Amino acid sequence: MSSIQSIGAKAAPAVPLLIARLSDERSTLDEVAAAMAIVASPVGDDAAYALEAIGKPAVPALAETCSGPADALVRIRAIRALGRIGSQAGQALPHLKKCRHDEDEWVRFFAVEALVKIAAKPADVVPQLPAD
Repeated sequence: MSSIQSIGAKAAPAVPLLIARLSDERSTLDEVAAAMAIVASPVGDDAAYALEAIGKPAVPALAETCSGPADALVRIRAIRALGRIGSQAGQALPHLKKCRHDEDEWVRFFAVEALVKIAAKPADVVPQLPAD
């Protein structure tokens, strides 16, 4: 677990840098570490876990990322982080619902998984089917 993850919601100022790093497979979180005066870990999945640990303050940026123009892997990382945040990520429901129709099958899969973890009502996960 990275140092950012262990800080939790107090690391909210790092959200923009972590969102930018969701697509980065090679670099480290040196910029975030310097900004937060902590030792950082590799990015990519670790950035998603750190955003999850930040929790509710990270939800708006994660929601925008999951339904934005980023590549599928970045959207999946954002979606999975939202799912792990759980019920505190309720404001992301409209973005996740949009992801159910994504062209990428894994984005769709993880969007439904996140909706199940976040939504209190089945109708938020599965749209109502039309009556015959």
